[in-house]
Amino acid sequence: MPDLGPEAGERTIATVERAVAILTALAESPRDMGTNELSRLTGINASSVSRVLATLARDELVRRVPESGRYRLGLRLVQFGNAALARVDLREVARPHLVALTESTGETATLSIPGEQTTMTVDYVQSPSSVRSVAEVGRPSVGHATATGKV
Repeated sequence: MPDLGPEAGERTIATVERAVAILTALAESPRDMGTNELSRLTGINASSVSRVLATLARDELVRRVPESGRYRLGLRLVQFGNAALARVDLREVARPHLVALTESTGETATLSIPGEQTTMTVDYVQSPSSVRSVAEVGRPSVGHATATGKV
């Protein structure tokens, strides 16, 4: 299947773009929003906003609050968010920060996970200097003897 990333921007579906705009507006608002307010905010025709909201509500991506008739984000989005988070590789995300930290300090930078009594190194970038901290992926360290254990 071809990668349809940002460079394939010309090939979009207007209805999906409208749904994303509505979801974004709801996500950025601290309160529930009505159809007309969403229409004004997004620039999408009110009848289109209404149809998109009805579709999103059917799939639990938004929820209509019966008392006010306004909309808020639906709990199904939590399921999507959790699925996305489960696929995030912490080491991949942290690596550029470890490199930058080592470059700016000249010291070894480690990514460790604290436990009850120990910490576990999951990634590191070695110092370029001749005096180095010995870091090893998967190596447990006594919590009180490490910076991670003190945080």
